[in-house]
Amino acid sequence: MSGALDAKLVAEDIIRELSMPHIIDTHEVYAQASIGIAMYPAVGDSGEELMHAADSAMYQAKKSGRHRICFYEEKLHQDAETRNHIVQALNVAIAKNEFEIVYQPKINLASCEMIGVEALLRWKCQGEMIPPDVFIPIAEDMGKISEIGEWVLNSVCRQMGVWQRKYKPCLNMRVSVNVSPRQLRTGAFDLTIKNALRNASLSAQCLDIEITETAVMENPDAVVMELERIRNLGVSISIDD
Repeated sequence: MSGALDAKLVAEDIIRELSMPHIIDTHEVYAQASIGIAMYPAVGDSGEELMHAADSAMYQAKKSGRHRICFYEEKLHQDAETRNHIVQALNVAIAKNEFEIVYQPKINLASCEMIGVEALLRWKCQGEMIPPDVFIPIAEDMGKISEIGEWVLNSVCRQMGVWQRKYKPCLNMRVSVNVSPRQLRTGAFDLTIKNALRNASLSAQCLDIEITETAVMENPDAVVMELERIRNLGVSISIDD
């Protein structure tokens, strides 16, 4: 392999072969790949340096839409360092009580009355606010999103229960909680919701689960079954596109 062009051609061949249908137990299976490339000696002299750089480039390929090829650049090193910092901090964020939830009111424009609220997760790490669109995808990659999501759900239900006991108008309000696709694929998310409602003595009619169209499309059969179980609890479901 004499240079970057040869490396790219090999990577394209790999992606092309993987994208072809493979027959497994009479089923057609399709695979995708995100490939990161680091060139010797421009990026590093050791195998460890090259692997680390290629790993950073691979994450950039996934971030760009997956099923792509990305060459390592110096900026990727900085991004990787930032990501590693977030990964380490996320592991202890709940224990250190760094997450907080803010509530955005929902207003009926006809009556100008507040009819509910939307719960929004915020994270303040070492005095710095980390945007949700930065830390949530990383939490999903780490497999931490279910743990974080369960904390959010329990916190929101408890807070709604407190408001309802203190303020009668809140009895008719509903709180909306955004849910990650990975939470829906655990196979027991309805039980997580049921426990949160029970522990907070909150009616299921007061909770609305918001999902994206993408969440449904990624694994429609499993997700639809989970959504049916959630709806059977009495919880409403909204699709946010």
